[in-house]
Amino acid sequence: MRLLCCFLLLSLPLLSYQVEITGVKGSLKKELIASSVLIRNRDHPPSSFHALHYRANSDVKRLLEVLHSKGYYGAKVTLQMGEPIRLIVETGPLYPLVEFLLDDPQGSYPLEALQLSDLGLKLGEPAEAKGILDAEQLLLKRLHECGWPLAQIKERDAIVDQAAQTVSVSLQVDSGPLCTFGKMFMNGLKRTRPRFIIQCLPWRYGDQYDPCAVATLTELLRESGIFCSVRVTHAAQVEQEGQLPIIVSVQERKSRTLGLGISYNYEQGFGPEFFLQHRNITGMGDKLTIKGTTGNREQDLTLSYRRPHFLCCRQNLLLSAQGSNENKPAYDALSFKGSVLIDRVFRRFIYSYGVKFEQVQTRKSNNNGTFSLLSAPLNWTLSTVDDLLDPGCGFRLHLQIQPTINIVDNEQVPLDPPAKTSIKNRASLRGFSKQQLWVYGYHTLFRDKRLILAGWATWGTLFFSSDQRVPPPERFYAGSDAALRGYRYQRVGPIGPDGKPTGGRSIMIYGAEARLRINNDFGVALFYEVGNVFTSQWPRFDTEVLNSVGIGPRYYTAIGPLSLDIAFPLNRSQGRARHFEIYVNIGQPF
Repeated sequence: MRLLCCFLLLSLPLLSYQVEITGVKGSLKKELIASSVLIRNRDHPPSSFHALHYRANSDVKRLLEVLHSKGYYGAKVTLQMGEPIRLIVETGPLYPLVEFLLDDPQGSYPLEALQLSDLGLKLGEPAEAKGILDAEQLLLKRLHECGWPLAQIKERDAIVDQAAQTVSVSLQVDSGPLCTFGKMFMNGLKRTRPRFIIQCLPWRYGDQYDPCAVATLTELLRESGIFCSVRVTHAAQVEQEGQLPIIVSVQERKSRTLGLGISYNYEQGFGPEFFLQHRNITGMGDKLTIKGTTGNREQDLTLSYRRPHFLCCRQNLLLSAQGSNENKPAYDALSFKGSVLIDRVFRRFIYSYGVKFEQVQTRKSNNNGTFSLLSAPLNWTLSTVDDLLDPGCGFRLHLQIQPTINIVDNEQVPLDPPAKTSIKNRASLRGFSKQQLWVYGYHTLFRDKRLILAGWATWGTLFFSSDQRVPPPERFYAGSDAALRGYRYQRVGPIGPDGKPTGGRSIMIYGAEARLRINNDFGVALFYEVGNVFTSQWPRFDTEVLNSVGIGPRYYTAIGPLSLDIAFPLNRSQGRARHFEIYVNIGQPF
């Protein structure tokens, strides 16, 4: 019997139908169509006329709800069953809001001081449900911001006067007590010390409650990188004298990470790399990182330590030590670097300062020798971009100033010294200062970031010294994926008599790129770059500049776009360039 019933149900004919909604147009009609069950389920017709009639009657109620929410409280919807099914809408007049009353029996918050404009309402305008509900949320937000976080709407009365065709609304509010920040309770801490959270607090015990301060603490804890979830809430009741307990609930991430991989660069080739990181070494959010990379031209090992919120909130202590061996077209260098930096974050603005020591021994250059450099690097960064890996709008400025002195005498050795011969040069001026400015800008032509115009420029100069007083690694070079694509590595700029690059005292490069996104996964970029490296202290516009053009596909991943650029140089004199260069990057080139 059960099988027979199933067979009979499956054999029933389905009633296909068409639907029309008349009497309205524009955005209101679109909303009515979106709410219609008849239209939404048209591809799944019912098996009986009774079911179809039930579906149509439910549509009448849905359409009336939408019309009432828009302020048409006298609207009518007439159903005509036929082919097609018609829903005839008579909107009637818009009912204005003539009264909006607020009542707080406790009387702890001065509601009479509020203006309707503060809640986004105006008497005489259509009484839309969305506007009234938004006003309630704005009211609660205002109360929370003023120190009443336990405020709530107790009751809402909306009276529709059909005779006068008007709407009146009254809200009964329970504002609760005026609250201050009370005791803190922390849940989920394992390795992290409570002091780490306390030092981030943007308020003091007894301060008036402020939801912005709570949001700031939540943001700081999430930015620390040691928690996979953060939730900061308040208790449901106050303690004595209006003190409101604050509850911080976190879940810690695993603190250790070991990474192994293979890197590739057109100039460096393939090379293994590794990093070992501990993100919470003492329970104060401090990070210790050991990183090693190898390549055809450079091998280095770096040890870095970062202590967040050093002495004050959003100020970090950065310690680093690095040993590297470089085999580059302009020079060979064996160096050790150590630095102590302080950086401070102000939302979109970051600055850092400190001291840096570098011991470097250069070979195969026009200024061979051993240099002991002591510098005081200063960095300023201002960024308004919407995405670091794939920016679509905004700009970014980065200024770097690094005054440096050579604290020991420099010993110069000719490029091809004869046996048992050396030249000592006791420089009367052993200091120099290196300045460089980077500017990046992005503009999207469509909201979905389908076409982005990007541009960048860099200017740099060396002060207080001639070329022979500046160690080769500190000079300016270009010809890479970051500076004038299309030219051989470090081949842009002055070339010595032996055909090797010597570096310059100033740099000026401009670039423009159009990024077209074809679909969610793939895109393409066209770019043009122009500039040069100069022997003069300032870039000169009356000398030769080098140009390049290129194209590159983009594959968009969860961690940013994977780019493969092919760049073609337009000036190939003095062995500066091959026919083309290929660059592979994760993230946009700039």
